[in-house]
Amino acid sequence: MPQIPPNVVTCIDAAGLSLFCLAGAAKAHEYKINNLMSILMGTITGVGGGAVRDMLLARVPGILNVDVYAVAAMLGDAITILGIRAKLPRR
Repeated sequence: MPQIPPNVVTCIDAAGLSLFCLAGAAKAHEYKINNLMSILMGTITGVGGGAVRDMLLARVPGILNVDVYAVAAMLGDAITILGIRAKLPRR
């Protein structure tokens, strides 16, 4: 089986993190949770999902060994909530 380059794995992981964060923040906002809590819920959704994945693969969770993992998730969630509040189209 061919080895997947680490840069490809990192990009796929970042894409998965962003999608789960966006979904968590948007869903929290739909339930009328305030903006800060929506951002935190999205961050927990993305980071928690990655941690569970890493634990199932018997690896150290990315949140514990990547410097900007949670910060990037939180920034993405903040941008998502700002876009929703500004009524930007979702396409």
